[in-house]
Amino acid sequence: MGAALKNRIIANNTFNTLLWKPIHRLLLKVLGRRNQKEGHRGFVGRRSRWPVRSLGLKTCRKEPIQENVDRNRSRGSARWRCLAARILDKVLDTVFPPCCIACENRLPAGPSRCLCESCDTRIESVRAPLCRLCGRPYRHEWQGDHLCGACLLQLPSFSVARSWACYPREPDPSHPLRQVIQRFKYGRQASLGQPLGRLTAQACRPWFRSSDLDLIIPVPLHSRRLRWRGFNQAVLLGREVGKAWGLPLDPFILTRKTETAPQTGLSLKERRPNVRGAFAVAPRRNVEGMRLLLVDDIYTSGATANECTRVLLRSGAREVQVLTVGRTVS
Repeated sequence: MGAALKNRIIANNTFNTLLWKPIHRLLLKVLGRRNQKEGHRGFVGRRSRWPVRSLGLKTCRKEPIQENVDRNRSRGSARWRCLAARILDKVLDTVFPPCCIACENRLPAGPSRCLCESCDTRIESVRAPLCRLCGRPYRHEWQGDHLCGACLLQLPSFSVARSWACYPREPDPSHPLRQVIQRFKYGRQASLGQPLGRLTAQACRPWFRSSDLDLIIPVPLHSRRLRWRGFNQAVLLGREVGKAWGLPLDPFILTRKTETAPQTGLSLKERRPNVRGAFAVAPRRNVEGMRLLLVDDIYTSGATANECTRVLLRSGAREVQVLTVGRTVS
């Protein structure tokens, strides 16, 4: 190495040590404190305007971030947001009074509800005694929980199925739950998915352990039915259940290959062959070893839920549980 080059390196290092390093440290301290006073985070994550690395300098350590100040500021902003949301809810309830989702009568002021007292009393919740597998409720309490006749004849593929309320098998236009489901599915009122999903999640929470579940899968619709309706009711219900239970939702794992006849107009014996081979797991979707929650609107014979479960178990799923809004009863 030449003497001229050695003298140049020594002079550059001396210049950096005596002049640039003290000036740079002073600027970092002054500007960092000013940014912290203004609520910014100093130089964290920002590019310095001075060519530190080009001059051969090491970046000085930044001023510590005031964690307590930022935490208090975030708490204060969260309180203001909650207060603003409450005020907005009061204003909206005054301008647009909440109504019952079944009879559409105005609800009295008070805690947030979606059903009036008259409709709430007419909707019978599913409670024990019931079938340990499919969740069919029994009329007499002295019977206790046991397997029903259908499950004894042929065990379902899923491990357990539970529902929020009893759905009348006979066409009763005045039944509140039947009114809501009919307007939700065939009246294309997608806004009813939120209250129905919340009621189902709240009522069926004791039957399930969300820590034992990995993913929520809604029962899919065929593409033609989806285009006609505009939404999948099972997706809207599963979204609300996932929010309440802290579970993710994936509506693209299970697909409907063939368009089948509506299950509503079929007998119990015709339902199972109608959906045989209608579902499939989407390609490049992995459910191996997962514990899944299948969500749908109405459980009648269990043919749709059983076929979806059979396809998921064949693809490697560990367990499938079923959750529906209504359970058809005689």
